[in-house]
Amino acid sequence: MALLQRLFGSPQDTIFKSHEKGRKMQRSETIPGLDPVKADMMMAEVQTAVEEMLSSIEEMTGVRKKPEG
Repeated sequence: MALLQRLFGSPQDTIFKSHEKGRKMQRSETIPGLDPVKADMMMAEVQTAVEEMLSSIEEMTGVRKKPEG
C-alpha cells in the first residue's frame, strides 16, 4: 500500500482521509456469534494491528500523522 501511494504520488490529505476511513470502519465492526466480551477483546487486537499498519504506511510514505484535536 505504501509503495502504491508513493508510486502514484498520493497527496498527504488523501492518505490521511483513507486511513481515517479505515480507522472509523474498525471502530464500528463487530464479530457476530461471539460472547460480547470476547468479541470486544478480539476487535481491540485487530484495531491495534490496523493502527500499527497505518502508522507504518504513514512513516514509509514520508507523511506525518495529522494532529488530533
